[in-house]
Amino acid sequence: MSLRLYDPECGESAVTVVGVALLPDPLETLTLSAQLQTPLPIPIPVPYKSPAIERFRESCASLPGMVQARQAFSDQVVPYAVGSTADFLTCVDRLKLSGESSSVLACEAMCQFAGEYTGNVVLASRFDVRVYALALKAEAETVRPETPPEPEPEPAKATGHLTFRGVAMEPTTKTITLTGTHTSEEYVFESGLPFISGPPGVVSVPAYQSVEVDLVVQVQRAGTARGAVYFHPTSVERDQETDPDHLDPSTLWYTCDVLVEPAAALDDIELETRTGQAVVSSVDVSNPLNQAVEIEVILEGIDVLGDRMLLLGPGESFSYEVIFSPLAPGVSDGRLVFTSPQLGDHQYNLHLVSTEPEEEVLAPVSASVGASSTATYTIENPLNEDMDFEVILTNSVAFSCSPSRIAVPAFSTETLSVVYQPTSVGQEETTGVRLEGVPSRFRGPPRILKLLSLTGVGSRPAPLEETLITCQPGSAVTKALTFKNPFLYPVTVGIELLAEPGPLRLGRAQTNARKLRTLAACETMQVSLVFEPASMVTVSGQCRVTATLLRDGRASADAETEDEGVVWTYPIRAVAELVKSGLPEVVRSLTHAIRVVTLDLSLAGLNKALMADVVAATKGAGAAPALVTKSTMDSRPSPSAAEPQSLLVSLDLDLGPETQAVKQCVSLKRVQATLPLSVEHEAAVAQGLSVALMPSGPIEQEGILSASETLSVPISFEPRRPVSVFGSLLVERSPAGGRWRFPIRLEAGLPKPEGVVVVEAASPGSVGTARVVAQNRSDGYSQYRAYFMAESGFQFGVDPCEGILNPRSSRPTELTVSFAPKSFSGLSSGRLVVETRDDLWIWEVRGRFASYKPPRVRAKVDAVMPRQTVRALAGVGGGGKGKKAPNYLQLNALNATRSKSQRAREREREERR
Repeated sequence: MSLRLYDPECGESAVTVVGVALLPDPLETLTLSAQLQTPLPIPIPVPYKSPAIERFRESCASLPGMVQARQAFSDQVVPYAVGSTADFLTCVDRLKLSGESSSVLACEAMCQFAGEYTGNVVLASRFDVRVYALALKAEAETVRPETPPEPEPEPAKATGHLTFRGVAMEPTTKTITLTGTHTSEEYVFESGLPFISGPPGVVSVPAYQSVEVDLVVQVQRAGTARGAVYFHPTSVERDQETDPDHLDPSTLWYTCDVLVEPAAALDDIELETRTGQAVVSSVDVSNPLNQAVEIEVILEGIDVLGDRMLLLGPGESFSYEVIFSPLAPGVSDGRLVFTSPQLGDHQYNLHLVSTEPEEEVLAPVSASVGASSTATYTIENPLNEDMDFEVILTNSVAFSCSPSRIAVPAFSTETLSVVYQPTSVGQEETTGVRLEGVPSRFRGPPRILKLLSLTGVGSRPAPLEETLITCQPGSAVTKALTFKNPFLYPVTVGIELLAEPGPLRLGRAQTNARKLRTLAACETMQVSLVFEPASMVTVSGQCRVTATLLRDGRASADAETEDEGVVWTYPIRAVAELVKSGLPEVVRSLTHAIRVVTLDLSLAGLNKALMADVVAATKGAGAAPALVTKSTMDSRPSPSAAEPQSLLVSLDLDLGPETQAVKQCVSLKRVQATLPLSVEHEAAVAQGLSVALMPSGPIEQEGILSASETLSVPISFEPRRPVSVFGSLLVERSPAGGRWRFPIRLEAGLPKPEGVVVVEAASPGSVGTARVVAQNRSDGYSQYRAYFMAESGFQFGVDPCEGILNPRSSRPTELTVSFAPKSFSGLSSGRLVVETRDDLWIWEVRGRFASYKPPRVRAKVDAVMPRQTVRALAGVGGGGKGKKAPNYLQLNALNATRSKSQRAREREREERR
């Protein structure tokens, strides 16, 4: 601070005042002792009162108008900033004091070196500064030197090492030499292994001389062992148990290694059989002991079976059976060992021989030449590993198998299919089937071998399936038929079309029906057919392919053998068809609901078709006009020459493997439209169709259907599961021919729920269950699958998820639905689906917590205070200014004992007072 002094006579001068604030004297000095590098907590009590604060309060009290400030200051919180003047001290940064209470300041000291440490803890606020002095004395911990443990005496070294080599069940003798010391000693033998025995009694060894001792080893089982043998001097007392680490120096002891080989086989057992057959051999086993013995059986060998454990009573005998059931041919060796600790090892050598399996003859098959027949065989895998079976056919010309390698899981079966395509007529054809099974993990010799034999006989060609050719009127289409020469020699082939001259004919390559063509063995050729209708007609015919055996480069004239003059007949049906363009008609319904829809079908081109029929009928009556006119129609053909025409409606669905059941859900009411040709003039064309139901029954619609009108077809759709199928409605005119195709699509949505299932759970974490009954709609058993839809809550479950539904006539199948909530929130509803191959059902499942209804109990007074007590309590206490404090206990008692009217009168009295 600077002071400026001014005097008119002396002038101006400046004085600088420097003030230095020193810490006050410590309020308290704490003397402590600490250990090196160990934290020492130091609690320092800090009271609220302080001389500086008291002086401030007194100064506030002497000033006018500071009473309120003094009162506010007495309740004020005073914050202190905390610091230390020493590095070994650690304190909190701030401390607050409030009211008239005190607080504790937590400090910690850490001394790194021995010596005396001093320091201050300073607490500063806007009112005062407090100092606490600390004096620490750090002492180093006295470390006492560890006393080294007394060295343990070294164990006595072994006198030598012995190795015994022998055979199980046979004694082995080994001679060792004991050398005496400067005095004569007598030794007692002790063995650490139970199967090593030594000299009985006492062995005397003179001073400076040697004595030979025989040790005998006899082990019941093959293996290795390690131990020791001891010769204890009789002059030294010893404990009952020998400890190799604390032996007397005068004891002679030897470490031992025992190596025992298996005993020689008691006998050789030879087992020989065909692959796929089993052979059994018996071995007698007896127990000569007076106690029960458990015998372990060790079987080594491929495809050798038998029990793995035997339990024989005292003196009991048993005939053990060894089964050899080979799965593949070969020669191998094995062994059979009966082992037990009491009886030792008894071994038998096994010589295993398996020959080629016996050929298994399958049921013969037959097929017509040009067709095929399939024979099946079940492949069984009896092993516990996956196997790959390779199929080898000896006759791959007439027989085939696809695939040629079949994978069969462990302990499972698969079906082998062999297809027979005959290459001769009336002659037997045989093939051998060799099945070689090898492990799927690695390739090696076959583990399983089976030989099969299959015989097939070919017959003359049977009628083949009808070939359908469709084409729009005014267009042409070509259909190719594939013919393969099934014989193993060349043949000459003749092609002939048996049909009325008209729109159906052979292609250019086969224009000459009698032209012969030579086909080599197993060669194929294409037979082309051309269909070019001019009107709505249907043409039926046959395409014949005749194969003749070639002899000496020419066709044989006489058909003496069955292979000569073989004829294949291909039925042909060519239909002129008009297809409706545009979007298909859609029939929608819910699953398990009936939807009846009437479709109005417009038969385009019907006028021209009817006119052509009238012309054909007129020509049949004797008149053959070139064009159909009014005058020609006046001739009126006779009824005998007129053939009625009808329209038949059918449904053609594009069904896949998963939608085969849809066919049973669609009921098409067959409609017949009959056209009588014996009518007058143009009326035969304009009004010639009458519609009725087929088969015979009540007529739903009668009358004349004009060619320009539509044909109404009712369809009943009752789906049993959701599906979407495309198909066509076919309206075919018979017998004149021609048909109309109308695209249609059948759609079935999800069914309505069968019902609502409510499942109650007691609380979160508990499980509630309910039962659902599923009734099968089929007469047989159906495999089902039950699950919840994806939008359902995760708390729901169903058991069992898979199973078999009982038939419709049997008891319904029950399923258990569970509700296991984790909390009170979340989705508590779902949809349960049970589906089979043909049906589907849905249930709405709702989960909720069990409702709790508290009991309704009326309150009543158990005890009432006496009136004397109530009056006495009325005069107790006082609230000041002549008012009594309210006695709530009295008021409650009065309210419980007095009626409403009494309480109202007392209230009025109080108000009057």
